Amino acid sequence: IFVCTTTNDYPDVVAQIGPYLSPGQEVILFSSKFGGSLLVDHQLQRMRRPGVRVVETDALFACRLQSDGSIWVR
Repeated sequence: IFVCTTTNDYPDVVAQIGPYLSPGQEVILFSSKFGGSLLVDHQLQRMRRPGVRVVETDALFACRLQSDGSIWVR
């Protein structure tokens, strides 16, 4: 599940999606700054949603598989 918003909105977003998350699912925070994943993980633990993996990134790249098997990254 991609969460694309500012870090200050994470608590509200997690409060809305948290009840529907199951162990084994992943939440990917896009445009997150250092520690956003810690905040979200802590909130999910308080909501008793264990086993949901939380990761963060600040960049997504356009990628295409090439005919020779390599990957082109913009």
